Amino acid sequence: MPEPLISVYLPTRNRAALLPRAIGSVLSQTHRDFELIVVDDASTDDTWSILRGFAAQDPRVRIFRLEQQSGAPVARNRAIREARGPFITGLDDDDEMLSERLAVLLAAHRDEFAFVCSAAYLNAGGWVRLMGGKESLITLSDQLYSDKVGNQVFARTDRFRAVGMFDESMLAWQDYDLWTRLIQRFGPALRIEKPTYVVRRNEGYSRVSENASRGARQYYEKFRPVMTPEHEVSQRLHQQMLDQTRMTLGDALRFWTPHTRRLVVRNWLATNLPFAMPVFEAYRRWRYAPPT
Repeated sequence: MPEPLISVYLPTRNRAALLPRAIGSVLSQTHRDFELIVVDDASTDDTWSILRGFAAQDPRVRIFRLEQQSGAPVARNRAIREARGPFITGLDDDDEMLSERLAVLLAAHRDEFAFVCSAAYLNAGGWVRLMGGKESLITLSDQLYSDKVGNQVFARTDRFRAVGMFDESMLAWQDYDLWTRLIQRFGPALRIEKPTYVVRRNEGYSRVSENASRGARQYYEKFRPVMTPEHEVSQRLHQQMLDQTRMTLGDALRFWTPHTRRLVVRNWLATNLPFAMPVFEAYRRWRYAPPT
């Protein structure tokens, strides 16, 4: 029986130095029947030339270019509309897939789950840490506290389209928003224990949008009607953290719940004790030192 075609979307802008690693991680997948749809968001560096080279070498690489800078959600949606496969997943241009990612996620997929996601490695340059390394179901209630999914999911392409794909009006948190709508529409998601993805934060590029706080507020307003009071507390805490304002003891008490207490402690230390963050960073470098 032939393997099903899996579509992989990859939006990019001015990341010519990073693209070869991201694209190479898709081309090295053990599941061979895929298409990689790369949408260049009007790059001004050598991105388009690099993409043309990959497309010329491998017909599975399909490339599109937006003439005006439109943002990652627009680029992702263009790729989703172009997708030919019954299954779809994504990749950020500064990240990479481990070689078995497509095969592992396809094997774990069941229609009873809104989508499948996996544990991932966070590579911060000086340290590497496993994120989400325990298999679990992600319910709507779980997701309304904070994004339990991470960067990318594996789902049926028609489900992405059925919920309207990425919300292009959101200034940030578009991934979180889409994952939540998929769970809301199709039921709990499955996160598998095996890590299949690497999130990188060591390239000198900012991954946090200056609009992150505004995007968080858009998310809050969109899903507030289905939130409990504890969900609302968690969301307001995330907004304050993104605003990078000092947390007072009164704030800490106001935000303290069983779901938020660790974040409250960490944010109080970070905003009140300037030496705390370098200490935390030194601990991470010791505790999660990459193998030599």
